[in-house]
Amino acid sequence: FPLWNLTIPAVLHTYIDYLNRAGKTFKYTPEGPVGLISDKKIVLLNASGGVYSKGPTAEMEMAVRYVSNMMGFFGVKDIETVVIEGHNQPPDKAEEIISSGLNKAIKLASTF
Repeated sequence: FPLWNLTIPAVLHTYIDYLNRAGKTFKYTPEGPVGLISDKKIVLLNASGGVYSKGPTAEMEMAVRYVSNMMGFFGVKDIETVVIEGHNQPPDKAEEIISSGLNKAIKLASTF
């Protein structure tokens, strides 16, 4: 998913809202909500033209953080993340940055 305005696209947010269903992806207990899909393995794929994983903009990034937190709320414990970022900052390195990220995604895909 792309980073749009420091978060996820509205359509993806809406989809996650639909997944967020008591009795389906989590349940309420006297101790609080408990995720119901702890048997799932997830890879989050994210791309942004700038760098938001470190430095002064890291605290502003709400895309990977939000999706990861929601999957955790649903009970998922096995979460991998591939972030392809910064390819718009040094245009001469864009191909290398994208290729490296895609190779990581391909490697992770082989573990499913």
